[in-house]
Amino acid sequence: MNALSVLLSTLLGLLVLLFLFVGTFFLLFLERFVHARIEHREGPGRGGKVDAFQVWKDYRKTLAKEKGALSLSMRLRAATYAWRLLPAAFLLILLASILPSALSEAEIPALLALTLLAAVLEAAFLHISNEERERFQWRKQLILRLLGASVLAFGFLSVSLRTGSLSLAAISDAQNAFPYLAIVSSPGLLLCGMAAFGAIYLYSGEGPIHEEGELSLGRSGQYFVFFVRKMWVFCLVCFWVFVFFGGASSLVAKLLFPVKVGGALFVFTLLQGSFPRVRAADAGELSARWMFRMCVLGLFLEAIWVGVFA
Repeated sequence: MNALSVLLSTLLGLLVLLFLFVGTFFLLFLERFVHARIEHREGPGRGGKVDAFQVWKDYRKTLAKEKGALSLSMRLRAATYAWRLLPAAFLLILLASILPSALSEAEIPALLALTLLAAVLEAAFLHISNEERERFQWRKQLILRLLGASVLAFGFLSVSLRTGSLSLAAISDAQNAFPYLAIVSSPGLLLCGMAAFGAIYLYSGEGPIHEEGELSLGRSGQYFVFFVRKMWVFCLVCFWVFVFFGGASSLVAKLLFPVKVGGALFVFTLLQGSFPRVRAADAGELSARWMFRMCVLGLFLEAIWVGVFA
C-alpha cells in the first residue's frame, strides 16, 4: 500500500466514525422530536427551539462530569472504554466491504465476535455484584443477549445462502440490480428480515436501567451506558439495511444508504412512541423465544427455496 491509499483509507475511516457519531445523535434527537409530537408537549417540532440542542448539551455536560462520577476500578474502567469502542469497530468493519480495501470474508467472524463481546460486557455492566440474585440475573441476561445476537447471525446466513458467499461485499454486489431488496425476494428472507428487525427493535425499546442494575455505575456511567446502547442500535440498523435492504455497492445504493438508515430509525422511533416500553427481561425473552424461532424457520425455508429454485 502506498501513502496515498493509506491516507485515503484513513480519511474514509474518519468519515465512518463521523457517520456513527452524527447518526447516534440523530437517533437521540429523533426520539425527542417524535415523542414531543406524540405527547403534545413542547420540544423539537413543537416550538421548543432550545430543546433541539439538549441532546448535545446533555452529552457535553456528562462528559465533563465523568471523571469525578465514575468510582470504578482501573480494570472495570478500561472495560467500559473498550465497550464504547466496539460500535465504532463494528461500523468500520461493516462498511469496509464498500471501501477500496475490503476485508474479504474475514469481516463476518469479526462482526459476530464484536456483537457477542458487547453482549457479554453489557450484561456484566448492568449486573455486577456479589449477591446471588445479581449473579443469576447476569447469567440470565447473558443468555438472552447471546440469543438476540444469534438472530442477526442466522439472518445473515439466510442471505448468504442466496449469494453462495459469506462476504458482505458479495451480498452487496448481489443487490446491485436496483431496486432489488433481499428481504422481499423469498418467504424465508422475509421472515429472517422481520425477525432481525424485531430483535433490534426490542433491544432499542427496552426500558431504562432499573435500580437493581445500578450497582456499579454512577449517573455519568449510566448515561454512557444509555448512549453506547443507542450507538449499538444505530450500528445494528445499518447492518440490517446493508444486508436486507439493498446493500451499498452501486453508486445509487451508496447515496441511498444513509436515507434508508434514517427511514429505518424513523420507523423505530414511531414504534417506540406508539407502543409502551418493555422491561429488559421481557424484551430479551421475546427476542429469544419468538424472533429466534422465526429466524430459524426463515433460514429453513430459505434453504428449501434455494435447493428447489437454484
